[in-house]
Parts: sequence; structure tokens; C-alpha cells
Amino acid sequence: MTPGTERVRAVLHRLRPAPPPHVAVQVAGTNGKGSTSVMLARTAEEHGLKTGLHISPHFLSLRERLSINGIPLPDSAWLDAAERVMAAGGADLSWFELVTCISSEAFATADVDMAVMESGLGGRFDAVSAMKADMVLFTPIGMDHEAVLGPTLKDIAEDKAGAVRPGKPVLSGPQTPEALLELQRRAAALNAPFILIDESLPLPLNAAPVMPGKHQLANARLALAAFRTLVRNTMFPPPVMERLAGAPDHDAEARALARARLPGRMQLIPPLPHTSLGPTEAALFPSGRPPLLLDGAHNPHGLAALGESLAASGTAPGAVIFSCLQDKRIVDMLPLLRSLATGPIFIPPIAGNPRAADPHELAALAGLNACAVPSLAEALRRASTAVIERLPESPTGGAPANPLLICGSLYLLAELFALCPKYLTE
Repeated sequence: MTPGTERVRAVLHRLRPAPPPHVAVQVAGTNGKGSTSVMLARTAEEHGLKTGLHISPHFLSLRERLSINGIPLPDSAWLDAAERVMAAGGADLSWFELVTCISSEAFATADVDMAVMESGLGGRFDAVSAMKADMVLFTPIGMDHEAVLGPTLKDIAEDKAGAVRPGKPVLSGPQTPEALLELQRRAAALNAPFILIDESLPLPLNAAPVMPGKHQLANARLALAAFRTLVRNTMFPPPVMERLAGAPDHDAEARALARARLPGRMQLIPPLPHTSLGPTEAALFPSGRPPLLLDGAHNPHGLAALGESLAASGTAPGAVIFSCLQDKRIVDMLPLLRSLATGPIFIPPIAGNPRAADPHELAALAGLNACAVPSLAEALRRASTAVIERLPESPTGGAPANPLLICGSLYLLAELFALCPKYLTE
């Protein structure tokens, strides 16, 4: 990575000297960006808008990153947009910058009504910040990527606040006082209206996010507030505003929350007896598949939110599989990890990832019931057996209240999805 947005701006200008006419929303922050982006995109779709969504990272296929109205961009559209970006100077871009420019070009070519763009790790030098944005959303900001963004929360919030655009609305979910101050300072300096979204914003009657967890309620409020603000301020072109007569529609909002999902966000895979498993799963779960709970909590803020949600739902994992990257705040994460585990903790390597933390070092730091294992497959075999042995009265390996929790790095979840691809859509 090379700091700066000049390369992206230059490529985008060569592609299209005038910004595309669609409304664009950037979603920045530390945790919850993907969930908020999906909820916002789904809300626009349920109101009849053609909506492009750019999220990161992906688990198995690059196509997961770009979709229009919930359908992944076809290979041909990817390649056509990529060829045009390369012809406009794409060879000078980093990998993330290249993908971001491809998404911008693909959405403009498809003539979407709205584009929802999830930021990468920062704000000031993030490739998405080089693009047009009519509104910027901030999910909760916490400690992560300190080697790039800075060692303190103030540094991180200041960098992410660099996504604010002059005069364009800024909406933020709940923040720590330190992070909130940095966002408000940046918005005031650029004359950008700032709105803090809290629990007072009403959700549609009987509506709840399909993705569980208290933090998802905050993400839902931020997404709905964003769409309502766009409509209320007539920020769409007149033909689109005519189609939005009567919006926001609370039934459409409720449908959006009920249908917006991302894999690996407190995702529950139901239990199955060994006799119902295919060959691959049967080898991974020799005693049957216990309920699996998959969550990409990969930093202290994310693990704390996961712990709160588990406690609120009365969920006590029977065993945990955990691994993370070595550049994370491991010392801060491990106490949170220990608080989640009522049983053993299995720590496998993350296959093929040179940034992964050493399992033996992690296990030694975690202490208690933590042990290093040679592979994710071995961790699944041992952890699933441990869950089922602790609950022998249950023929399918335990109640959903005592699942096998698999959390930590998104790369760990990607390895699980590679073993069992059907989990991506379950």
C-alpha cells in the first residue's frame, strides 16, 4: 500500500471525466461496515432502486465483492470493467484500488440508481474516499490496523474521518467520546451536516435484522436513517424521486432487514446427526455436526460485541475454535476470548497465510483450556466431539444455546467455507 488517493482519482477521471449521476454512499468505520452496507443496499432495492453494492473482503470468490440488486456481478461484466480500468492506467494501482475502480466503472456502466461502497481499512487514503460520495456513514470505530492507521483511537478516528466530504451529510452510529469528537471536528471543518444515530430512531413495527446481535440493531438504524435522509433531502435525481413517492415505506424497510444477510456474522448452522452428513462433513464431524456459530469478530471491539450478544441471548458455546492474524491486539483479545469459552479452545493455523499468528504462541497466551492443533479440520473434529460429549442427551450434538463457536479472523472463516462451501448460503 502506498498512501494517497491521487492514483485512483486519475484513473477515475480518465474513465469518466464527470462523476456518474447515481447517488453514492460510503460506509466507513471499524466493525459493522459490511452489515450496514448490505442493509442499506437491501433497503434501496426494496424501494425499487437499482442498487450496486461493493463490500470487502470476500471468502471464496472475488465476485462476492460486487453485486447489483443482490446478484453478483457476472464474470463478463467484471472483465469488461477491468479491461477499461487497465486501459485508463489501472496497472499503477494497488490491488484494492484496482477492485474499487472496477466497481465504480461497473456500477456506472450498469446505470444504477444508487451505489453503496464499503471502505477498506481507513478513510483519508482509502480508495473509496477518492470516489464521489453524496453521504458518508460511520459504524463504530475501534482499535484495529494500528500499524497503518496509528497507535491510538484518536489516530484511527482521525484517519477514518478523512472520508468526510465537504458539505455532504455525515451519519454516525454509536461511538466512544474520543472517536465521536474526531468525526464531529472533521464534519464541522468541512461544513458537513453531522447526525448521530442512537436508539431513539424507531425501527419499523415488528422488524428485526435477520443477522442477530444487539450491534446489528445499531447497524440497522444507521442504514435506515441513511436512506430516510437521502429521500427526505431529495438527494436522488428527479426521475428517481418520482419513483420514490411515498418512501420510506416501512413495510419495505422491514423486508429489507429480514433479507439482508452476510455470512460469518453470528451465523448459525443447525445441527445434524452423522447419518445425515455428506462425505466431507462426515469426516469433519465424526460424532455428528453440532450447531455451529460463525462470527468474524477479529479485534477487541468485535469480540466484545460478540460477547454481549451471546450473553443477551443466553448462548454459552460448548467449545471455541479461534485464530487471528499476528498484527492484531492479541493481549486485549484473549481475555475477551476466555470469557466466551465455557469449554475447550482449539487454535489451528490459518492455512497459507503468512500473517497468521502462531497457534502454539496463541494457546500459551490464552492458557486455561486452550490448545494448538495442526489444522482447522482437526480442530473441527476435536471441538465438535467435545461439544457433543458435554451434551450426550442431545442426539444432534447440543442445543443452539451451546454451539461450537468459530470466530476470529475472516481468513479462518474463509478456510471453513472452502471446506464446506454450502455454509456461505445457509
